[in-house]
Amino acid sequence: MSFTDPTAYARWRDAWRQVAPEPAVLRLTNAHWIGPFDHTDYKGLDQSYGPEQTLDLTTSHTGKLQRSLSWQPVPELEGAFDTPFHLADLTAGDSWSVFYLYGEVEVSEPQIVQLAVQTSDVAVAWVNGQAVLAPRIPNPASSD
Repeated sequence: MSFTDPTAYARWRDAWRQVAPEPAVLRLTNAHWIGPFDHTDYKGLDQSYGPEQTLDLTTSHTGKLQRSLSWQPVPELEGAFDTPFHLADLTAGDSWSVFYLYGEVEVSEPQIVQLAVQTSDVAVAWVNGQAVLAPRIPNPASSD
């Protein structure tokens, strides 16, 4: 039990750390992003815009305000991270929008890894075509 954070999560985390190895730090390669797509009234949670169905980094998609969008490389995301990378510079403060971020990691054997995402709304993540992070309740915006 953690005396500095005596929550149920902290107790679970402390127990997990006793039996599981530390998560591996993986290098992200082939990083690309595309957007914005419309997310007015949270409709982006249920709307299919194409990138989540068929991944083809050479394909264009119709985005917000009927703009033609194409995948853009993000060399700043190449490598391993030990500090957060803020996507605000890419999104230019485009509110009520959906953005897709794509990257690859390569492993030689199965292992435990950690995906950390912070957003003022909702983030969805897929690994090998399977949703691994798909909350349905938006996070409240904070002053951080």
